[in-house]
Amino acid sequence: DLVLGMGMANVGLIAGQTIAGFSDGGYTGNGLKHTPAGIVHKGEVVWSQEDIKRWGGVGLVEKMRKSANPEAFLNNNASADSVMRR
Repeated sequence: DLVLGMGMANVGLIAGQTIAGFSDGGYTGNGLKHTPAGIVHKGEVVWSQEDIKRWGGVGLVEKMRKSANPEAFLNNNASADSVMRR
């Protein structure tokens, strides 16, 4: 009973922890396409691996996400190369 109780207490501690970094957004790390990496909440957007590749990779997508001037990324004439230089 003591071992079972200790095991259940550990399960409770683990369940109560949050995954560091995901609450502020950002890259979830390398992995397979269908490997779960977290919970999506209402009002959030998720990019597929294909979308990220099409837009120039994780580095570019993270620059867009962290940009102090998001309007620059809405410019239809901006190429991936010009966005990367910002």
